Amino acid sequence: MTRNVRLQATLLAATFVTLSPSVLAHGGEDHGDAPPAVTAGPGLNPRTEAKSETFELLTEQSGPQLTLYLDRYADNAPVSGAHIEVESAAFKGVATPQGDHYVLQAAPLTTTGSHPLVFTVTAGDDSDLLESTLVVDGHPVEQSGASNHRWLWLAAGGLAAAVLIAVVRKRRAGNPEKV
Repeated sequence: MTRNVRLQATLLAATFVTLSPSVLAHGGEDHGDAPPAVTAGPGLNPRTEAKSETFELLTEQSGPQLTLYLDRYADNAPVSGAHIEVESAAFKGVATPQGDHYVLQAAPLTTTGSHPLVFTVTAGDDSDLLESTLVVDGHPVEQSGASNHRWLWLAAGGLAAAVLIAVVRKRRAGNPEKV
């Protein structure tokens, strides 16, 4: 094998290794009964989902703000221009559209514990009631709204390692007496 082919194979392997976590991003879910509420764990903002035959709603809490992503259940197409009301025992509010998602200030939902939520969704001729539970554990909720991008750091590290390997091999190819 020539050095150029080995270098290309090394870079291709490094690319596959760094991008392989994104392959596991979707699939294997059952659209049947609602799953039990789970805690987000350290480093992740509290999240919840609710779905029906018409809509699927994903919610992420970042500080006092709830960010809602509303999609059609049948084709996963984003729903824009919907009216979404959110209600819990300690809170009631209306989400406002912001690009491809909706936002809502919900400071009472930042307290530790389980918060049962009811979402009233109206989009055109379709309307639905969705239920879910937001579980806030004792970990602090991020204020920045930034998600956990660990895979991005892994990809950058893999790319840096591949570049370093390529540079070392190129220098060795230019000076065969140095090992």
